[in-house]
Amino acid sequence: LPGTNLAAARLFAEGTRSAFGALPIDCLPVDHRCTASFGVAELHPAEGFSDLLRRADEALYQAKGSGRDCVRISIGSIAAGQTAVDNAGPKISGRG
Repeated sequence: LPGTNLAAARLFAEGTRSAFGALPIDCLPVDHRCTASFGVAELHPAEGFSDLLRRADEALYQAKGSGRDCVRISIGSIAAGQTAVDNAGPKISGRG
């Protein structure tokens, strides 16, 4: 999402996750639904595209490891040697 800051990208990912979970899937039983997890990262100065993808991928795996159906964001920069996934805030999830 070019020109989008990390907070807006996280909101976009959450909206997409929520909309995906609300889609009726004809072949699924009524009490089942599809879910989606997202990892979000922002490109930092002096960081390459492969670094950005690596951090987004790490955040995605953190989301999957957190019970799935949630959004996790990568903070920090590989170029600066400081990477982390934001887990301090509440889990953004449709499962409750």
